[in-house]
Amino acid sequence: ACDQLVPSCTTCNPLNNTCDTCALGNYRKDSGRTCSACSSLISSCTVCSADNDLGTTVTCTQCADNIILKNNICVDCYLYILSCVTCNKVNNTCATCADGNYRKDSGAACSPCSDLVQSCVSCTANNELGTAITCSKCAN
Repeated sequence: ACDQLVPSCTTCNPLNNTCDTCALGNYRKDSGRTCSACSSLISSCTVCSADNDLGTTVTCTQCADNIILKNNICVDCYLYILSCVTCNKVNNTCATCADGNYRKDSGAACSPCSDLVQSCVSCTANNELGTAITCSKCAN
């Protein structure tokens, strides 16, 4: 079988004993002689592709859960987007902000409700850009 010839390989080239396609989460390296895990070069990267036949540079296209992709690096969503509690790894944004905050700029940021409505402690954004909010609770 293919993966016995080159571990983590899904499509082999029997003519030269190399790998044409590596399993998901791996990339072709050394002109197809090996398959390496995406995370071996880019921490928390789960899907990637080699930028050249030697596999010396890799482009990450997807990161692990609650990790978002920024500039070919997988970063903890909660550190990158302050006050975010649920990340959307499909589009690398925040899906849900912490209580007392609202989604702003289509999920690129979370901002305190009190930024738009004084003394507001719980709110929801009225649009994707977060230019208007509905305050549901004010400070006592």
